[in-house]
Amino acid sequence: MADALGTSALVLALTVISIAVTPPTPDAPGRPEAFGHDDVFTFIDQVALADSQAGVTDPAASPWHYERFAGCGLEPLGIADELLLVTCAGFPLECADGAAPLAPLWRRELEPTNAAGWERVGDWICPELAVPAFTARELRDLLIVSGSVDLEPAAGPLLVNMANVVHTDAAVQTFTPTLLGFTFEVEVTPTSYTWDFADGTGPLRTTDPGAPYRTSSGDDLRSYLTHTYAQAGTHAITLTTTWSGRYRVLGRTDWQDVIGTATTTATSRTFDVVERRAHLVAEDCF
Repeated sequence: MADALGTSALVLALTVISIAVTPPTPDAPGRPEAFGHDDVFTFIDQVALADSQAGVTDPAASPWHYERFAGCGLEPLGIADELLLVTCAGFPLECADGAAPLAPLWRRELEPTNAAGWERVGDWICPELAVPAFTARELRDLLIVSGSVDLEPAAGPLLVNMANVVHTDAAVQTFTPTLLGFTFEVEVTPTSYTWDFADGTGPLRTTDPGAPYRTSSGDDLRSYLTHTYAQAGTHAITLTTTWSGRYRVLGRTDWQDVIGTATTTATSRTFDVVERRAHLVAEDCF
């Protein structure tokens, strides 16, 4: 009889554990949000942090699925004591301005190799502390307009051994992307330019976008970005622009710098570089 009771208790315990690792249904109370991959939160350990960041851009890069749910009603079914909520009748902490705290963060393997199920990796947290970081990955996903690659003369061939003015109109741009339910204001600024003139010379790296030629400058081109082709040929200039960024949650005043940069590439019109020779003629030239 005792053996039978022990066996029944073991079966019940196993059943309880299997139920405990099953999350609530989407319409269950206490489950304020769920998403395929989480991002940077202050309370996630470094392993979860790296996995979640990779999963934002490429879900295949992260082996974890993240969800937020309170777990109310699951405590008696086998969740360890250290994972229990303070209360399910109300929120376990108070947030600024009466904001509702976010439920604990849980994760499980996308392709589990065992029956471990859900693992709690974060506690209750106030929304102002749970803002995800806007990383270089997100910066590179923005549709940044690269700017034009302009050279002067603007049409026709260029001349061998003549300096040609180059410039770009790359400028500061703003975006309002949404990440994990937060709308951000993101400002990107061009910080450096790499000009490849496709003639075998080294690239020109500058922090100056250049400027269009002004007739008042005459032959003085010292204040311009220029390049001189030494041989005839057909070329196109490639410009790689490096962008830095800063971000803030829409409606807030505190800016934070994006760690890392993004780059864009643009190409000029294709042009011929030709050599002109002077000839003596008997008549006047008009």
